[in-house]
Amino acid sequence: MGAGQPALLIVGGGINGAGLDCVTFAKEYGFRVIVTETAERLAAAPQVVARADLAVELDRTDIDGHVAWAKAYSARENLAGVYCFREWAVPTTAAVAEALGLPGSPFAAASLVRDKFRCRERLRERGFAQPRAALCAGVDDATAFVSRVPGPWVVKPTNTHGSLGVTVVRRVDDVAAAVAVLPPAHRQHFIVEEFQPGTEYSADGLFVDGRPHVLALFVKTPLRDSILVEQITAPAPLPPDLAEQATRVVRDGLGAAGLTFGAFHVEFWIHDGRVVLGELHNRPAGSARDMFVKLVETVSGVNVHRAVFEQLLGRRPDLTGPAAAAAGTYMDVYAAPGVVQPGLSAEAVADDPACLSLYVSVRPGDHVRELRQEGDMPAMLTAAGSSGPDSRRHAMRLADLLALSTAPD
Repeated sequence: MGAGQPALLIVGGGINGAGLDCVTFAKEYGFRVIVTETAERLAAAPQVVARADLAVELDRTDIDGHVAWAKAYSARENLAGVYCFREWAVPTTAAVAEALGLPGSPFAAASLVRDKFRCRERLRERGFAQPRAALCAGVDDATAFVSRVPGPWVVKPTNTHGSLGVTVVRRVDDVAAAVAVLPPAHRQHFIVEEFQPGTEYSADGLFVDGRPHVLALFVKTPLRDSILVEQITAPAPLPPDLAEQATRVVRDGLGAAGLTFGAFHVEFWIHDGRVVLGELHNRPAGSARDMFVKLVETVSGVNVHRAVFEQLLGRRPDLTGPAAAAAGTYMDVYAAPGVVQPGLSAEAVADDPACLSLYVSVRPGDHVRELRQEGDMPAMLTAAGSSGPDSRRHAMRLADLLALSTAPD
């Protein structure tokens, strides 16, 4: 390894939002920062490219390309760490860390949690409560499963995120339609599982010295009768003993998966007092816009990007920082498909004292399309409050203030 200024490779970091935040934070810590992404995405993020020390054209899923590049670079420079904040970059990041002996989760563990079926089966084998599930190669397999397991059921891809291709099925006759909603590449390799009853929660945190530390527990509330539109609030309104149980199960689940480094986001349900783990992720919560990272920081006092960067420099992060607010809520803001009407008030929302962050992807005259995945959401916001209910009230008020409305084409 070369000597000199420590360098940080951010896999898939050449995008706006979290990419710019991570580059900025890393440079504050004295890193020389390298970001990777496709040429098209790098061209769309000129601020990130300008602030980074080097931008390399590599797709975040290109494991071999990243490992080869990192080995060549580390032969002449001090590559001190590798990091990611995006789902598809998780195995690539782990592979680079493992190949160069850098801090990171094992590649086998990172690959496991990217495969929803394999991860669910690992948890089941280790004694964790899990909904029954089957790996299917087509409509016939899925129909056979729903014919023997009471419904409702969930049809979903094995390794996408953002609810892409996920459908709740309530009648056997609707299985074929649910399979048709899957991305084409997943229609011969997908999961069908029994619908898990109960309230959905999530845990967010990071590893320190190989051990998971939960920073916040969130409760998820579906809106508009959709698995895609939701409110997510911390702290989750759980009695202390149940919160402690959930935290313990989350930690044990991460250990069973073999993860050891970086940020994590774990989904789970609580039903009849039992904690049932859902998907495990070895990256921060939320999308590349970084809104959820800021929300976790607001209620916990810890920025997970910064805490990981400190560890890459051999420092132990302080996880006891004062929280900026007692509670916070993330909220999706959706409108029916159609043309966005005049009166959108994004500036008024952004200037409101309760608003932590706001993302609006549409303007008057734009078209809101049918909601099929998280990326179709026209707007989302986060709000702070003195309690969970207070932050939810602020979020609802800000959504009304935004005044996102549509008219049919």
